[in-house]
Amino acid sequence: VVLDCPIGRRLLTATRLRQDRVSDAIKTVQEIADTTDDVPLLLLGATAFQRAGNQDTAQQYLERAAALSPETPSIQARLGISHLLSGNTAQAIKEFESVGQVSEEFTGQSKALIAVSHLQNRDFDQALAIANEITEENPNSAFANNLAGSAHLGLSNIGAAKERFSKALAIDPQFTPAALNLARVAALEGDLQASEEQLLRILEYQPHHE
Repeated sequence: VVLDCPIGRRLLTATRLRQDRVSDAIKTVQEIADTTDDVPLLLLGATAFQRAGNQDTAQQYLERAAALSPETPSIQARLGISHLLSGNTAQAIKEFESVGQVSEEFTGQSKALIAVSHLQNRDFDQALAIANEITEENPNSAFANNLAGSAHLGLSNIGAAKERFSKALAIDPQFTPAALNLARVAALEGDLQASEEQLLRILEYQPHHE
């Protein structure tokens, strides 16, 4: 009876995911996956397949959910992240741009994700331009300053990269990505002692960092 009820099927899938019974959750969705237009169930299916390490099938579920609900920015954002994880940065950027067009609420997030996509694609000039836009709007964002620093580093602007990473750490002294980047810059400059000291500071506040 539960499996004939859309809400029941969603709850059963979600429960099995919470119990870490991923294969059972996948089975629950797959039984009607070919015919369902239940967007929340498709999203649960995508989550289950991602946890099972099947990114391709998860992406197919996300694409179907996005087609059924094209005005839902959170789904487009998930699809963009899926493309980014699979290495399809061009499509990821398109999805993130669509998110910004659909919802002002997601504009800042979509810009950040577009910048990350450009970094992954080694389009450092584009990444820097977007990171600078974000920092102009929110100068106290450690994340955005670290993005800008990463773009500068990709462009071999070591001094500018160091300045942005340092600013990110001034905003948030425990922002590990910026701290790691500063250690990297010190190593590139040949100052291995400074690099080691930076890494030791990270271990002081985050001893189990991986």
